Amino acid sequence: MKKKFVILAAGVMSAVALTACGKTKIDLDQYVDVKYEGYDTIGTATVEFDYKHFVRDYEEDLKLTKEGEDERKEMKEAAAALGLDKSAADLLATYLKGELDKTEGLSNGDTITFTWDLDESEIQERFKCEITFSDITCEVEGLEEATAFDPFEGYEVTFTGMAPAGRIEVNNNVPSSNPRLNYEFSKSEGLSNGDVVKVTVNAYGYDLVPYCVENYGMIPTVTEKEFTVEGLATYLQSASDISEDVLAKMQKQCEDIFTADAVPWNAASYLGCEYLGCYFLTPKNANGYGNQNECTLVYRLDAHVNYDDGKFETNTSYYYGVTFFNIMELADGTQSVDLSNYNKRNQYNGHQVGTGFTSWGSEIMVRFNGYDSLDAMFSELVTSKVENWNYENTVEDKAPFYPVEEAPAEGGEENAEPAAE
Repeated sequence: MKKKFVILAAGVMSAVALTACGKTKIDLDQYVDVKYEGYDTIGTATVEFDYKHFVRDYEEDLKLTKEGEDERKEMKEAAAALGLDKSAADLLATYLKGELDKTEGLSNGDTITFTWDLDESEIQERFKCEITFSDITCEVEGLEEATAFDPFEGYEVTFTGMAPAGRIEVNNNVPSSNPRLNYEFSKSEGLSNGDVVKVTVNAYGYDLVPYCVENYGMIPTVTEKEFTVEGLATYLQSASDISEDVLAKMQKQCEDIFTADAVPWNAASYLGCEYLGCYFLTPKNANGYGNQNECTLVYRLDAHVNYDDGKFETNTSYYYGVTFFNIMELADGTQSVDLSNYNKRNQYNGHQVGTGFTSWGSEIMVRFNGYDSLDAMFSELVTSKVENWNYENTVEDKAPFYPVEEAPAEGGEENAEPAAE
């Protein structure tokens, strides 16, 4: 910041000279004094003009021109506003202006320059004088040395919780001799590995560096520091992130569930299954509460129907899904999922596998715990949740259904029970 000089007293040598044409010669530079104060790196500079000696040197010899006499009243008013007297030297002082190119944030050894800002033509019109002046370059010196300190010495952070809802915790063991300061985070929660948290030091509303210097005689070497989030266990955000090992474990759990559920079937037998892909859901507004991902493994299950001791026999297929929750990657890179925490479908659907004459009607039905179509399954498990969840769908129907064989035109017994009820 630049700052114009103020007119204050300072001791300098006096000098008066008259030129051959009767004009007083004035060297303005000898009345300028630049002073420094404060601490190294945050020093300030002021410039002073030695008004008393200037007036003493020229109050008898300096005269006004005719134009100056005509403007005396106007110049007196300007001089009076500055608390000056009424001699020509007083009046000339109101025209003397200049400024330093830098006045703050100074260190010993810096160079700063004072530059005059004068209306020479007006001075020549109103005063019988010849002025000389030049830019004045000074080297900053004499600033007091402040003790440097690192406000982050002993300041440590750790990251806890699960990404993307991690949190920052502070272990603040800075030396007791350091100033008491405030530390603010650019972000303190909702963190994921790789995020950068900036910690900024402040003095509770005061300008940090001047506060530390003026109150403690100490100066901070840094005012902010960045910490990279790492070491958080992470909830997976995509189906493609699931490791082969974890996927195999979830598939094995699904197949065990299918086998166990098939044991009580009546008039039907479980032939096997085929994995078709998954629905992977993540919350749109993750806040660390509730499930942070859901992965439904989708299968096509195949069954053989043997109705009424072989009088009606066919194959059929349907769809089934098992949902697992909160698949995560640990800090060491391994993945984890609770295989005991799952949801399986309890949606019984009737499949017509043939026609015939039974005491239950003309339709031969078999019921399985699942869905007739992928569309029905997707609608219940995904479409109904899209308001609050993002989803990926990797499901692909990889094989056709087994052909459905019609029952013989005649042959169903009147009292046969429906299969796999």
